[in-house]
Amino acid sequence: KTAKEKQPDFPKNVVSTEQAAFGSGGGNIIPIVLRSIEREVVMEEARLCVLRIMKVSFWRQFEHGLLIEMALLNLVSAVAEAQAKPLKLVYTEDLRKYWNIESYSPGSPLTRVTQKLKKLVLKIPNMDDKLHAKLFSGYEIDQRTDARRELGILQRHHPGIGTAVKTRHASRLVLNHMRQTIAELKEDGLMDKDDWGRLVSEVNGKMKRLSKMSKSILPNTPEAILKNVPWIRASEETYDFFIEHAELLTFAFGDIMCNWKELSNGIYIIILGMVKIDTFCTGGYDFFYTGMVLGEKGVITGQRRAALVTCETIVQAYHISESIMQLGMTTFHSLEEQLWLAVGKRLAYAILSTHPKYSEWNTVRLHVYIERCGLLTDSRLDTMWIEESVAEVLIIQGKVSDILSGETFTAPQLVPRRVSKIMLVHTPKLKTRILVILSCKASTQSTSHRNTVMGSFTGPEVGYF
Repeated sequence: KTAKEKQPDFPKNVVSTEQAAFGSGGGNIIPIVLRSIEREVVMEEARLCVLRIMKVSFWRQFEHGLLIEMALLNLVSAVAEAQAKPLKLVYTEDLRKYWNIESYSPGSPLTRVTQKLKKLVLKIPNMDDKLHAKLFSGYEIDQRTDARRELGILQRHHPGIGTAVKTRHASRLVLNHMRQTIAELKEDGLMDKDDWGRLVSEVNGKMKRLSKMSKSILPNTPEAILKNVPWIRASEETYDFFIEHAELLTFAFGDIMCNWKELSNGIYIIILGMVKIDTFCTGGYDFFYTGMVLGEKGVITGQRRAALVTCETIVQAYHISESIMQLGMTTFHSLEEQLWLAVGKRLAYAILSTHPKYSEWNTVRLHVYIERCGLLTDSRLDTMWIEESVAEVLIIQGKVSDILSGETFTAPQLVPRRVSKIMLVHTPKLKTRILVILSCKASTQSTSHRNTVMGSFTGPEVGYF
């Protein structure tokens, strides 16, 4: 069967909240108050529905080339085992027995499907907030972080295989995004049938070649990883400066790389290994591994560390001291803005990925969308018109006010679309900074036009993922 034919049905033996509130068909319906035993029945039906949705998602990911056949079989098997056990869902630890240096694939699809499950389950009749919270309490975050942890461990013990896994996964995401974009262009009448067929054939050919890709790729050298950081690779001069002053450090398992609330001591760029990020203000945690950067915001704002960073494995990392970073920002005048752009893009992804408007967007589409952004850098500008060419305005630091209504918006926050003109509220100690995401039409126009729209603009030429 195709994935469409496998689409699960939601349970129908209870009345939906909408039906209870507004009536349906032939007359009004009296709201049902669930007793404890009935709540457990709804809970079990919801669990089984979640597992059926998981199966459908895994099949779709296989059909789209995101999963190899062995990974699909392992995932379906894990779901079948969970279906036979009351109150059981599929967790990352259930997949660990399938993981070896040949079959890593099961981790990422579980993370992808979990992100959509929470939204779909809310459509189940009589699925109230308490039942939803009980079913999914901590589930999404735990599975995402566990999957990243396993990838970090794989990267540490088998760096060549870890690099191949991430390269293959990223390539598939990009190719699927290309396929989706081609389909949208055809539907909008911007591409004829012949061109569409040729492009689809080419993308499908590249997707097939991925299955024959080497299972191990020689990882980048420390110097190459350093050069992959956008604000370092901005020019040969900045790269030469930082490669000369960066110090390659080694940390043992359990070492504390950065302590909560301590003053910034510079930036760390992970070369090998994995660290755990404990954010006490939110109670959350995450894992960072090869190529990821720590400490940019502290350098440009002077704020204390917002998290505890602990080594989960032996870690190698480049350390660029606070004094060197300050010297770099003095030497290279665009460096500070590029650091703000990097911080802004990460913040934009964190906010947009939880925004209802972008809830159905995949990771690649959202990253591509955010790449159409720029930083308003002209300190002489106190006001800004939000024109049609602007898709979103994100306050990174400080606050802005709506000139018409006087309403104030404080970072980190998106400026509502109803606002047409804003005033940047600067103070002697804090400069307001905003990130502007351009619409698709505006992003294809010239730099001079973008500058006309937003003043001095540090924009899409300086990317950061």
